[in-house]
Amino acid sequence: MECKDFEGLLSAYLDRELKLEDQKEVGRHLEACGRCQAELQALLSVKERLRAQSLPSIPADLVAEIESQTVYRPRAWGDRRWWIPVLALAGAAAGWSLFEFHKPVVPGVPLTIPVAQAPQRPTALPQAVLAWHPTSDSDTDKDLQ
Repeated sequence: MECKDFEGLLSAYLDRELKLEDQKEVGRHLEACGRCQAELQALLSVKERLRAQSLPSIPADLVAEIESQTVYRPRAWGDRRWWIPVLALAGAAAGWSLFEFHKPVVPGVPLTIPVAQAPQRPTALPQAVLAWHPTSDSDTDKDLQ
């Protein structure tokens, strides 16, 4: 590779941003090329001068404005969302009741469901029915005989 191929890699080499194989290749080129070594030294001196510069001060009103928009401040009690824990508690109670009262169905075992049982029919008619005789309807008398 030629020097023009390494010019864009020198800053990344200085900041240790290259892959290991690219870093080794740039290092080998730097050992053999005085021009690229001079370019690397120039980049290094720029980096050191920038580090030596003091940071500009930030105006206090700008800091206050940024903090007012980003720093968490708790809300008043009326603004709180009280329904979130209530909803969570209701969901937990519903989930608990499902697990507590659910009876699993086992394959091969019949599911027994209680059914209201009808009273047994009497095999013989009660005495009150046998003793009944209509007095006014002659057709009913014929049906009973």
